[in-house]
Amino acid sequence: MTDERFADIDAIERYCLAHPNFTCDLPTEQVLNLIRMAKVKQRLWTPTPEFAALEEELLRAKKKHGAMHDAHHGYAVLLEEMDELWDEIKHREPSRAAMRIEAIQVAAMAVRFIQDICDKRE
Repeated sequence: MTDERFADIDAIERYCLAHPNFTCDLPTEQVLNLIRMAKVKQRLWTPTPEFAALEEELLRAKKKHGAMHDAHHGYAVLLEEMDELWDEIKHREPSRAAMRIEAIQVAAMAVRFIQDICDKRE
């Protein structure tokens, strides 16, 4: 049984195989290779709830705060989020839910650091 996520890719692949002379800017074999690579990529990357929460937090933070100004500012933001996670960890009986929220915020700010500081185009 074919996974529903691959239905369109499988249909395109079947069409390419059934119609080897279809016109396209790419040779048929190259199109088939691209389709195969897309299928592999989809199977390798299935977003988990953690990554969905990370993406949501990243978007929320981008709306609420401007970009990190420089590496020192980014480090301060990361350190603040780490301190908040540490505060949760130090409780006598730490809340897993609270630690999860703080850990997601740390991860989101780490991604933000990469985007705003490391990958910043001059």
